[in-house]
Amino acid sequence: AFVDDSNLANPSSLPYHPHEVSRVDQRMHTASAIKNLQILAQRWERALFSTGGAINLSKSFWFAFHWDWKGGKPSLVNPPPTQLCLTEGNELNNFITVPQKSVHDTYRTLGVYISPSGDTKGSYDILLAKAQDYQTKIASSKLPREAAILSYNVYLLPKLGYPLPALTFTEAQCYTLQSPTLLALLPKLQLNRHIARSIVFGSIKYGSLGLKS
Repeated sequence: AFVDDSNLANPSSLPYHPHEVSRVDQRMHTASAIKNLQILAQRWERALFSTGGAINLSKSFWFAFHWDWKGGKPSLVNPPPTQLCLTEGNELNNFITVPQKSVHDTYRTLGVYISPSGDTKGSYDILLAKAQDYQTKIASSKLPREAAILSYNVYLLPKLGYPLPALTFTEAQCYTLQSPTLLALLPKLQLNRHIARSIVFGSIKYGSLGLKS
């Protein structure tokens, strides 16, 4: 899909300019990588099926990393569209097209929303929605002080903190994620929501609340 075989078969028609050679080489490499991916994926599907397992190809997806170099700097771009087709189970003559995702898409894996491009906007928006959902539920609840602290430590913090090691947020973004949770929690603790955060997160040793950030 990426290589003009007629040109490759005729050495006299191959490009000589460095930039043109680079483009042809990249197209050949992309086609080879996808072909190898298809062979490897089919091998795993056959191995799993032979041992009683299965891969749901319609729920699977794949990425192709493609770099565009300008001025010596690479940028991640989507490669030319192509198809990855595999067979499933006993249907050896029925090829299923495995969906291809953009390298800029955000997808969920083991409770973490990540993107191959490294963009964390999608995952940040999801965590912010969870923080705002907690704010709405706690603010409208009649939880006593002890139950409110328990909901914060046992329910909210693990929910927001679990994906953080796999993500990269700025300090300002982390404060924004924290803000709606405190606006709902502090009144339940019979405290002014504008109380100094050094008192909220400071050590109990020094008379602070000792809440985890």
